[in-house]
Amino acid sequence: MNVTAAEVKKLRAKTGAGMMECKAALQESRGDMAEAQKALKDRGFAIAKKREERATNQGRIFGIFSDDVASLLEIRCETDFVSQNAEFIRLGEECVREVFNHRLSAPDERMSALLVDTIARIKENFVFNAVHTVAAGASELAAGYVHGIGKIASIVKLRFSDPALRNNPSVRALAADLALHVSAFGPVFILPEHISAEYRAAYETEYREEAQRSGKPEKLWMQIIAGKWKKHLQSVCLIHQPYVRDEEMSVADAIDAVAREVGGSIAVSDFRYLSIAPAACL
Repeated sequence: MNVTAAEVKKLRAKTGAGMMECKAALQESRGDMAEAQKALKDRGFAIAKKREERATNQGRIFGIFSDDVASLLEIRCETDFVSQNAEFIRLGEECVREVFNHRLSAPDERMSALLVDTIARIKENFVFNAVHTVAAGASELAAGYVHGIGKIASIVKLRFSDPALRNNPSVRALAADLALHVSAFGPVFILPEHISAEYRAAYETEYREEAQRSGKPEKLWMQIIAGKWKKHLQSVCLIHQPYVRDEEMSVADAIDAVAREVGGSIAVSDFRYLSIAPAACL
Protein backbone atom coordinates (compact mmCIF):
# COMPACT_ATOMS: atom_id res chain seq x y z
CA MET A 1 0.00 0.00 0.00
CA ASN A 2 1.25 3.46 -0.85
CA VAL A 3 1.37 6.10 1.90
CA THR A 4 1.90 9.82 1.44
CA ALA A 5 4.87 11.81 2.72
CA ALA A 6 2.42 13.91 4.77
CA GLU A 7 1.13 10.79 6.56
CA VAL A 8 4.68 9.63 7.30
CA LYS A 9 5.59 13.08 8.59
CA LYS A 10 2.49 13.18 10.81
CA LEU A 11 3.27 9.77 12.33
CA ARG A 12 6.90 10.75 12.88
CA ALA A 13 5.77 13.89 14.73
CA LYS A 14 3.55 11.76 16.98
CA THR A 15 6.13 9.06 17.77
CA GLY A 16 9.60 10.42 17.04
CA ALA A 17 10.39 7.22 15.11
CA GLY A 18 12.49 7.26 11.92
CA MET A 19 10.93 8.09 8.54
CA MET A 20 11.41 4.56 7.17
CA GLU A 21 10.01 2.98 10.35
CA CYS A 22 6.94 5.23 10.12
CA LYS A 23 6.42 4.39 6.47
CA ALA A 24 6.67 0.66 7.14
CA ALA A 25 4.24 0.89 10.08
CA LEU A 26 1.69 2.78 7.97
CA GLN A 27 1.98 0.27 5.16
CA GLU A 28 1.51 -2.65 7.58
CA SER A 29 -1.55 -0.98 9.14
CA ARG A 30 -3.00 -0.09 5.71
CA GLY A 31 -2.89 3.62 6.52
CA ASP A 32 -4.54 3.38 9.97
CA MET A 33 -2.67 6.07 11.94
CA ALA A 34 -3.69 4.78 15.40
CA GLU A 35 -2.75 1.20 14.52
CA ALA A 36 0.60 2.34 13.08
CA GLN A 37 1.30 4.35 16.24
CA LYS A 38 0.51 1.32 18.41
CA ALA A 39 2.76 -0.90 16.26
CA LEU A 40 5.67 1.52 16.68
CA LYS A 41 5.15 1.62 20.46
CA ASP A 42 5.07 -2.20 20.61
CA ARG A 43 8.18 -2.34 18.46
CA GLY A 44 9.86 0.16 20.78
CA PHE A 45 9.13 -2.09 23.76
CA ALA A 46 10.64 -5.04 21.88
CA ILE A 47 13.76 -2.98 21.11
CA ALA A 48 14.04 -2.00 24.77
CA LYS A 49 13.78 -5.65 25.86
CA LYS A 50 16.53 -6.65 23.42
CA ARG A 51 18.85 -3.95 24.73
CA GLU A 52 18.26 -4.26 28.45
CA GLU A 53 21.21 -6.63 28.98
CA ARG A 54 23.68 -4.12 27.54
CA ALA A 55 25.93 -2.34 30.05
CA THR A 56 24.93 1.17 31.14
CA ASN A 57 28.09 2.71 32.58
CA GLN A 58 27.39 6.30 31.53
CA GLY A 59 24.48 8.61 32.23
CA ARG A 60 23.26 11.80 33.79
CA ILE A 61 21.68 12.98 37.06
CA PHE A 62 18.75 15.39 37.02
CA GLY A 63 17.46 17.42 39.97
CA ILE A 64 14.64 19.73 41.02
CA PHE A 65 14.84 21.47 44.39
CA SER A 66 12.61 23.62 46.56
CA ASP A 67 12.63 24.44 50.30
CA ASP A 68 10.00 21.73 50.86
CA VAL A 69 10.97 19.01 48.39
CA ALA A 70 14.21 17.97 46.70
CA SER A 71 14.32 15.27 44.02
CA LEU A 72 17.11 13.52 42.14
CA LEU A 73 16.88 11.11 39.23
CA GLU A 74 19.81 9.17 37.77
CA ILE A 75 19.38 7.71 34.29
CA ARG A 76 22.11 5.44 32.99
CA CYS A 77 22.93 4.87 29.32
CA GLU A 78 25.59 3.08 27.31
CA THR A 79 27.69 6.01 26.08
CA ASP A 80 28.67 9.46 27.31
CA PHE A 81 27.76 10.85 23.89
CA VAL A 82 24.12 9.86 24.37
CA SER A 83 24.07 11.28 27.93
CA GLN A 84 24.55 14.69 26.29
CA ASN A 85 21.94 14.10 23.58
CA ALA A 86 19.10 16.64 23.62
CA GLU A 87 16.41 13.94 23.52
CA PHE A 88 18.00 12.06 26.44
CA ILE A 89 18.11 15.32 28.42
CA ARG A 90 14.44 16.01 27.63
CA LEU A 91 13.61 12.53 28.91
CA GLY A 92 15.49 13.20 32.15
CA GLU A 93 13.93 16.61 32.69
CA GLU A 94 10.41 15.31 32.11
CA CYS A 95 10.91 12.30 34.36
CA VAL A 96 12.53 14.24 37.23
CA ARG A 97 9.57 16.64 37.09
CA GLU A 98 7.32 13.60 37.56
CA VAL A 99 9.45 12.49 40.53
CA PHE A 100 9.30 15.96 42.08
CA ASN A 101 5.58 16.59 41.50
CA HIS A 102 4.53 13.21 42.92
CA ARG A 103 7.33 12.83 45.51
CA LEU A 104 8.39 9.49 44.05
CA SER A 105 11.04 7.11 45.31
CA ALA A 106 10.68 4.71 42.37
CA PRO A 107 9.76 5.11 38.67
CA ASP A 108 6.05 5.16 37.88
CA GLU A 109 4.31 3.82 34.76
CA ARG A 110 4.49 7.11 32.90
CA MET A 111 8.26 7.33 33.42
CA SER A 112 8.71 3.74 32.26
CA ALA A 113 6.70 4.43 29.10
CA LEU A 114 8.75 7.54 28.32
CA LEU A 115 11.95 5.53 28.83
CA VAL A 116 10.85 2.79 26.43
CA ASP A 117 9.79 5.31 23.79
CA THR A 118 13.16 7.09 23.96
CA ILE A 119 15.09 3.81 23.77
CA ALA A 120 13.20 2.98 20.58
CA ARG A 121 14.20 6.28 19.00
CA ILE A 122 17.83 6.53 20.18
CA LYS A 123 18.47 2.76 20.05
CA GLU A 124 20.61 2.59 23.17
CA ASN A 125 19.82 0.98 26.52
CA PHE A 126 18.69 3.25 29.39
CA VAL A 127 17.84 2.41 33.01
CA PHE A 128 16.54 4.40 35.96
CA ASN A 129 19.43 3.82 38.33
CA ALA A 130 18.29 5.93 41.30
CA VAL A 131 15.19 7.90 42.31
CA HIS A 132 15.31 10.06 45.46
CA THR A 133 12.85 12.50 47.00
CA VAL A 134 13.43 14.21 50.35
CA ALA A 135 10.58 16.22 51.90
CA ALA A 136 11.12 18.93 54.53
CA GLY A 137 8.69 19.97 57.28
CA ALA A 138 8.09 23.35 58.93
CA SER A 139 11.28 23.19 61.02
CA GLU A 140 13.38 21.80 58.18
CA LEU A 141 14.96 22.97 54.94
CA ALA A 142 15.91 20.96 51.85
CA ALA A 143 18.70 21.96 49.48
CA GLY A 144 20.20 20.27 46.45
CA TYR A 145 23.08 20.53 44.02
CA VAL A 146 23.84 19.05 40.59
CA HIS A 147 27.41 19.51 39.41
CA GLY A 148 28.26 20.43 35.83
CA ILE A 149 26.67 18.12 33.27
CA GLY A 150 25.05 15.94 35.90
CA LYS A 151 27.75 13.46 36.86
CA ILE A 152 27.54 14.21 40.61
CA ALA A 153 24.58 15.44 42.67
CA SER A 154 23.28 15.66 46.22
CA ILE A 155 20.45 16.58 48.57
CA VAL A 156 20.80 17.78 52.17
CA LYS A 157 18.05 18.32 54.74
CA LEU A 158 18.60 20.48 57.83
CA ARG A 159 16.48 20.46 60.98
CA PHE A 160 16.17 23.48 63.31
CA SER A 161 15.01 24.22 66.83
CA ASP A 162 12.92 27.16 65.55
CA PRO A 163 10.86 27.17 62.29
CA ALA A 164 11.79 30.86 61.82
CA LEU A 165 15.38 29.81 61.08
CA ARG A 166 14.21 28.37 57.77
CA ASN A 167 14.30 31.83 56.18
CA ASN A 168 17.51 33.02 57.83
CA PRO A 169 20.06 33.93 55.10
CA SER A 170 22.97 32.35 57.00
CA VAL A 171 21.04 29.10 57.47
CA ARG A 172 20.03 29.01 53.81
CA ALA A 173 23.62 29.63 52.74
CA LEU A 174 24.76 26.81 55.04
CA ALA A 175 22.23 24.40 53.48
CA ALA A 176 23.42 25.26 49.97
CA ASP A 177 27.07 24.89 50.99
CA LEU A 178 26.41 21.52 52.64
CA ALA A 179 24.75 20.25 49.45
CA LEU A 180 27.88 21.34 47.58
CA HIS A 181 30.01 19.65 50.26
CA VAL A 182 28.19 16.32 49.94
CA SER A 183 28.69 16.38 46.16
CA ALA A 184 32.39 17.14 46.64
CA PHE A 185 33.21 14.62 49.38
CA GLY A 186 30.64 11.83 48.96
CA PRO A 187 30.02 10.89 52.62
CA VAL A 188 28.36 7.60 53.53
CA PHE A 189 26.97 8.40 57.00
CA ILE A 190 25.94 11.54 58.88
CA LEU A 191 27.30 10.53 62.31
CA PRO A 192 29.44 7.67 63.69
CA GLU A 193 26.34 6.53 65.62
CA HIS A 194 24.76 5.60 62.29
CA ILE A 195 27.49 3.04 61.55
CA SER A 196 26.56 -0.59 62.21
CA ALA A 197 28.63 -2.82 64.50
CA GLU A 198 29.24 -5.15 61.54
CA TYR A 199 30.64 -2.34 59.40
CA ARG A 200 33.03 -1.24 62.15
CA ALA A 201 34.09 -4.81 62.97
CA ALA A 202 35.01 -5.49 59.34
CA TYR A 203 37.29 -2.45 59.17
CA GLU A 204 38.88 -3.10 62.56
CA THR A 205 39.66 -6.67 61.48
CA GLU A 206 41.36 -5.29 58.36
CA TYR A 207 43.33 -2.76 60.47
CA ARG A 208 44.39 -5.48 62.93
CA GLU A 209 45.76 -7.59 60.07
CA GLU A 210 47.65 -4.56 58.75
CA ALA A 211 49.09 -3.92 62.23
CA GLN A 212 50.20 -7.54 62.50
CA ARG A 213 51.95 -7.37 59.14
CA SER A 214 53.65 -4.07 60.04
CA GLY A 215 56.11 -5.78 62.41
CA LYS A 216 55.35 -3.26 65.18
CA PRO A 217 55.04 -4.45 68.81
CA GLU A 218 51.67 -5.98 69.73
CA LYS A 219 51.20 -3.44 72.52
CA LEU A 220 50.86 -0.74 69.82
CA TRP A 221 48.26 -2.55 67.75
CA MET A 222 45.19 -1.13 69.52
CA GLN A 223 46.60 2.37 69.14
CA ILE A 224 47.17 1.78 65.42
CA ILE A 225 43.65 0.38 64.96
CA ALA A 226 42.09 3.34 66.81
CA GLY A 227 44.06 5.83 64.72
CA LYS A 228 43.07 4.20 61.44
CA TRP A 229 39.40 4.04 62.48
CA LYS A 230 39.42 7.73 63.44
CA LYS A 231 40.88 8.60 60.04
CA HIS A 232 38.25 6.45 58.33
CA LEU A 233 35.45 8.27 60.18
CA GLN A 234 36.78 11.56 58.85
CA SER A 235 36.36 10.27 55.30
CA VAL A 236 32.93 8.60 55.56
CA CYS A 237 31.05 10.62 58.22
CA LEU A 238 29.68 13.93 56.99
CA ILE A 239 29.98 15.63 60.37
CA HIS A 240 33.68 14.79 60.70
CA GLN A 241 34.76 15.66 57.16
CA PRO A 242 36.83 18.81 56.53
CA TYR A 243 34.36 21.50 55.45
CA VAL A 244 34.32 22.31 51.74
CA ARG A 245 34.45 26.11 52.38
CA ASP A 246 37.28 25.92 54.93
CA GLU A 247 39.16 22.66 55.35
CA GLU A 248 40.71 23.92 58.59
CA MET A 249 37.33 23.24 60.23
CA SER A 250 35.02 20.22 60.20
CA VAL A 251 31.43 20.19 58.98
CA ALA A 252 30.35 20.01 62.64
CA ASP A 253 32.37 23.17 63.37
CA ALA A 254 30.74 24.98 60.42
CA ILE A 255 27.23 24.01 61.56
CA ASP A 256 27.98 25.05 65.16
CA ALA A 257 29.28 28.42 64.01
CA VAL A 258 26.07 29.21 62.14
CA ALA A 259 23.94 27.89 65.02
CA ARG A 260 25.68 30.26 67.44
CA GLU A 261 25.24 33.14 65.01
CA VAL A 262 21.48 32.62 64.64
CA GLY A 263 20.82 31.57 68.21
CA GLY A 264 19.35 28.12 67.67
CA SER A 265 20.24 24.50 67.05
CA ILE A 266 20.88 23.09 63.56
CA ALA A 267 21.41 19.46 62.54
CA VAL A 268 21.74 17.51 59.32
CA SER A 269 18.83 15.07 59.42
CA ASP A 270 19.18 13.47 55.97
CA PHE A 271 21.25 13.52 52.80
CA ARG A 272 21.51 11.78 49.43
CA TYR A 273 24.58 11.43 47.22
CA LEU A 274 24.70 10.24 43.62
CA SER A 275 27.73 9.89 41.39
CA ILE A 276 28.39 8.59 37.90
CA ALA A 277 32.04 9.61 38.34
CA PRO A 278 34.34 8.87 41.30
CA ALA A 279 33.85 11.22 44.29
CA ALA A 280 36.29 14.11 44.22
CA CYS A 281 36.56 17.68 45.39
CA LEU A 282 34.82 20.03 42.95
